[in-house]
Amino acid sequence: MTLTDTADAYVQDGTYSNTNYGSSKQLLVKGAIAGGGFVRTAYIQFNLSGLGAITSAVLQLNGSETTASAEPSVTIGAYSVSSSSWGQSTITDANAPATGTSPLGTVTVSGTTAKTYTLDLTAYLQQQQAANKTTVSIALKGVIYTSAIVAFNSREAGATGPSLLLRTATA
Repeated sequence: MTLTDTADAYVQDGTYSNTNYGSSKQLLVKGAIAGGGFVRTAYIQFNLSGLGAITSAVLQLNGSETTASAEPSVTIGAYSVSSSSWGQSTITDANAPATGTSPLGTVTVSGTTAKTYTLDLTAYLQQQQAANKTTVSIALKGVIYTSAIVAFNSREAGATGPSLLLRTATA
């Protein structure tokens, strides 16, 4: 089954730390030195209510490097998020929930032509489901500092927004 996200947005640090980008058609991600206004982190939320036990979960993203900042490749990590109480129209860098320190998985984005990228999140979502979490959030962050910006489609972009490809145990 395919599960679309229920909320998504990106946040930016520095002088943009109180700006909300929840209505953007893109989720921008960039690793940089904190505080300078260059770091961008994307937050994605999914509702797992009513699902059977998850046996497989793959996050699917559609995106590319932006033309202005293309590098040969950029590594993006998916990170756990401490809380799913954020809202798409209110999240900013100043109020964003904390993220885990180690990536749950990584993907290498290359080129300025949009492609589909996938990350296996099975273990994380099984853990969240075992903890009775019905709403889960994932953050996308640059793994290393780079001049490149990666742009993934958000839910506002339509059918190519973030989704989870799930398999669940049958009763």
